[in-house]
Amino acid sequence: MNKTTLTILLRKVKKRFFAFGLNTIGLSFGVCSVIFITVYSIDELSYDKHIQNHERIYRVTTEYQTNSGTDLAMAESFLGISPTLKKEFPEVEEAVRVFPYTGNITVQFKSGNSNVFKAENTYRVDKEFFKVFRHPFIDGVESDFSKPNSIVVTKSLSKKLFGDKSPVNKAVLIENQMYGVVGVINDLPRNSDLYYEALLSHDFSYYDDDWGNPAGFTYVLLHNSETSNQLESKINSIATEKALSFFVKEYDMKSNVRLSLQPVSTIHFSKQLSGDSIKGNPIYLKVLITLGVLIFLIVIFNHSNFSTSIYAERIHELSIRKLMGINKSGLLKQFVFESTTVAALVILISITLYAILLPFTQEMTGKSLTFSHLADNTTLVILLTIFLVIVISGSFYPVFYSFQNSTIIGLKGFSSLGNNRLRKFLTVGQLIFTAGLVFFTLTVHNQVSFLRNRDFGFNSNNIVMVSLSKEHSSGNNLKTLTDHLQKDNSMNDFSIINELSYPGSERLGYQLGWIYNNNNRIEANFNLFEVDSIFSELLGIKFLAGGSFITGQNETIKQAIVNHAFVKMARFDNARSIIGETIHAFDEQIRIVGVVSDFNYQGFQQSIKPLVMLPINSTSNDGKKVLIKLNRPEDLKNIESTYSKLSTMDALEYTFLDDRVKNMFEQEATTGRVTQAFSLLAILLATIGLYSLSNLILLQRTKEIGVRKILGISQSSLTILLSREFLLLFLISFAVAIPIAWDRSQHWLSDYAFRTDLRISTIGLSGLIIALILVMGILTNIIRSTKINPVDLLRNE
Repeated sequence: MNKTTLTILLRKVKKRFFAFGLNTIGLSFGVCSVIFITVYSIDELSYDKHIQNHERIYRVTTEYQTNSGTDLAMAESFLGISPTLKKEFPEVEEAVRVFPYTGNITVQFKSGNSNVFKAENTYRVDKEFFKVFRHPFIDGVESDFSKPNSIVVTKSLSKKLFGDKSPVNKAVLIENQMYGVVGVINDLPRNSDLYYEALLSHDFSYYDDDWGNPAGFTYVLLHNSETSNQLESKINSIATEKALSFFVKEYDMKSNVRLSLQPVSTIHFSKQLSGDSIKGNPIYLKVLITLGVLIFLIVIFNHSNFSTSIYAERIHELSIRKLMGINKSGLLKQFVFESTTVAALVILISITLYAILLPFTQEMTGKSLTFSHLADNTTLVILLTIFLVIVISGSFYPVFYSFQNSTIIGLKGFSSLGNNRLRKFLTVGQLIFTAGLVFFTLTVHNQVSFLRNRDFGFNSNNIVMVSLSKEHSSGNNLKTLTDHLQKDNSMNDFSIINELSYPGSERLGYQLGWIYNNNNRIEANFNLFEVDSIFSELLGIKFLAGGSFITGQNETIKQAIVNHAFVKMARFDNARSIIGETIHAFDEQIRIVGVVSDFNYQGFQQSIKPLVMLPINSTSNDGKKVLIKLNRPEDLKNIESTYSKLSTMDALEYTFLDDRVKNMFEQEATTGRVTQAFSLLAILLATIGLYSLSNLILLQRTKEIGVRKILGISQSSLTILLSREFLLLFLISFAVAIPIAWDRSQHWLSDYAFRTDLRISTIGLSGLIIALILVMGILTNIIRSTKINPVDLLRNE
């Protein structure tokens, strides 16, 4: 391009600097939003797709069906299913069992010192694990994992345990057993459903014939993914035979069992299963992607309107250039150069904004989004598409209208800017979108606030949860710990529980059993807590009938406390009527001594399930936790001091119960924040669009405004006259938008077991916000138009 073309562009920018800046900033933020939504969506949709042969890997899940209607869908499966699959089904190439491990990893040094690390994201697995989940070893040899008591760690955990030295052939202590490090693998991407940092080789052969309660995860690698449906039917016939015979023999029950093969790449957005980690919400992702598309359309439409309005102001200049012989091709080159420059500037600013806002977006989403994500092929294609659309919308559209208009009319300063009905239709469309988006944004805000402020049915404030090592979970060591806590008057409010028995636990105990109601045998699945008699009181859980466990008596029958959901499942009329009734489970009879009100212990995407709380066995060495009520700021230091006196090996591991509870709806809170942020940005961009669109419509009424002012109309009357048209468009748009937004919001809320109600007040607030948007986006243009000197408006006449 020559110097003249560049001079024209700079003159155009200087003349309309504010409008040009507003358009460029709006475009940049819009494109930056599309980039972020693209990167976020790719990360969500690519969960586990980095796994080699992911299309042939499946997880076996279990579903129980009983006559009470309390079906239980679980992520775990029978430990006996893995060897059965390998032995009896030629479709299966390999199958492995994966069992979560909670505890500590201790590194002992020659000096006698040791470092203790919490074993996070650690699993016991079959020795064939790496035949299903393939990883290149960056240190060590994969075949050594078949040795007993072997451990493989990730690169980051290796550095944490051993520094920069090679960990291979070094040993770590886990539950008084030495494990030899045989290999190091690269860290897994965070978008992994089965995320591990350490894998312990374990011999599960003892459980090869176990078709009882599901425990742990089973993953299978098929020779061909197309055989998955046939294989699922085959394994269900065996499961029915083996599992049903087990239930009849052990529990005297005929609960139906169904096994399913779940593709590993679909797990992240699958239905929340018992014993599984918190899953993503596909509804939020669909909303985000839809927002991304709408934001893209808004900014492109805004840019097109801006380009057309600028063309209207340059019609005199362009007409002179046409008289001087410039053809359509020459004019197109001018506009293409201008649009290409703007597009390049917008892309550059957008990428810069993405880099600047990256720390904020990482904190907001909890994802490890990086600048390198921009190099993804999908992101690059979308950026190229945006670039081309900006160029086309800012050049071809104005050129088309330039040669559609008469040069003589252009010299007079007038032009046809297209069908006025089309402009009104587009204004209505943008207002419908804006009104609907405002309503939905307010609904999302109300739902997130509802979840955040909802009464969980218990009090988790100032309660610290201390994890006990195996050493301190039973016998004299446990008694010594509790005696020390009781000596401190400020810390005598504590409760001993099983390590999985607390609100917010991702993995809960469960059981099959039955209860009689008027001679009707009602079979059911229910979740289990193992707690002491203080648990309900410490957490402020209310009793509806009966009371806590009776201690100090030689009872020959177990006691149980159930929640109100269990009462409804068992079809008893009220809480009092179930007191004294017997639950048949564990090959035992369990007497119900108390009923508590329903409290939320699993999150908000599912209704509260039947729960049975049993007395904890203080003599067993099962993992345990201590819930301690903190009454003073120094109590936590006292706990650390007490624990260090009792254990020289294990570091104190604790967390606040309140944090665990927040994790139950963290996914909803995070995606809610992201959705609200981009909804607000879309609304802002729509406001800028309305400003540009109203400016374009008013440009077409320039002559009318000048004539009316010459004839003496007052400024206020002219403002009302021009506003009346936009007010009518607003009323039409609002009447169309709200029913649609109400229906879509109702559909979105239906996915939640606990949800807020849609409110009439939200309609009123939406209307008020849209009115403010109209004032900012349209009324300012109208007032500016009415203040222009009519002589300037009619000069060309």
